[in-house]
Formats: sequence, structure tokens, C-alpha cells
Amino acid sequence: MGDFLRLSMRCLETNPNPWGGKWALCFDKVSGTITAEVGPFQLATRIGETVCFYDDYQRFGDRLLARSYECDKDKRPILEARVVELAAAPATDPTFFTPPDGAKESVNCLSPINHPTAVHTPEPKPPRTSGGRTLVVLTSIVGADGKPHDFRVTSAPNRDFDEAALEAVRQWTFKPANCDGEPVEAQVAVDVKFQLP
Repeated sequence: MGDFLRLSMRCLETNPNPWGGKWALCFDKVSGTITAEVGPFQLATRIGETVCFYDDYQRFGDRLLARSYECDKDKRPILEARVVELAAAPATDPTFFTPPDGAKESVNCLSPINHPTAVHTPEPKPPRTSGGRTLVVLTSIVGADGKPHDFRVTSAPNRDFDEAALEAVRQWTFKPANCDGEPVEAQVAVDVKFQLP
């Protein structure tokens, strides 16, 4: 970083990274405003610098905002901007942020979600029909309390078994999905197998 930056500024620098580049953030010694930001980038045979200068601060509400921006990459200008006017955004109608009826909050987990697992699965009672094996596949939402709801049959070779499969799964209980240690609602696919005499 050039010595001219150090005359009117106080800079905080990082230690060099493995290829020798440093980052720095510089402040005006009098006002304490950010005046420059320096970051390294690697060229084929050397380390270059991107330097951005911030100037002409104006009070806006309870903040100070720079109105002049200039950035150079390897001593070549890449950005020059001047803010002409700062204006507050119009007030937003709070109803824009009201979720619609039936909306559910989405969960964003930092770690992978542990999906629901069935812990109590009473055997289905098949309808009176001919022998053989039948499989009904359905989806359900398992609540944070481990109880399934919102059932939907997705595959059934014999529609006579749909209601029997749904009746069985309504009695199931699950260990709910887990997001960062908290039980959460999640969808699950369920196979209901009928073994007929």
C-alpha cells in the first residue's frame, strides 16, 4: 500500500496471506470515517492491489454516508461514482409483509436436516379382497410433534387399498425432522405394504 495513503489516514492491515497479499481498511485520523479499502489479488507473477477511496461524507439520518467513490485495480481506474442526492425511500405498506392465509414459514438449516423416522407403525388392515401383495405409496407432512397430516396417495396399483393405507398411517407416530437441534415440520414418503393371505 502506497505511503501517500498513510499521511492522513490510520490503517489496519492483516498479516500477509500465503502468497504475500494484505488487506487493509483505512480511516481518516480526524473524523474516523472510512477513507480507503485495500485488497490484494494475484497476477501471474506478482500480487496486485485493488484500492477503493471513499470521500465527501454527508449525514443522512443517524449515519454518515460517502458520496464519492473511486476504485483502482493495479493502478488502473475501474470505478468512479458520485452520489448526487440522498433521499429516504418512501414508507412501505406493512401489508406487503403480511403472509397470505395458509402460508408456512420456511426453515433454513445451517446443518443437514435429519428427516422424520417412523417409530410406531401399526399394521394396515387390508380390505376383503383376493390374496397377494400390494404396496401403497403416499406422502404426508410430519409435524414438529411427530404426528402426520396432509396425506396424499402417490402410487397404488389397486385403489381398493388407498383408504386402508391412509387409515393405517393416520395412526403412525414419527420422530420429527430435526433442524439445528429443533424439531421441524417436514414431508415424508411412506410405503404401506399389505401382505394378503
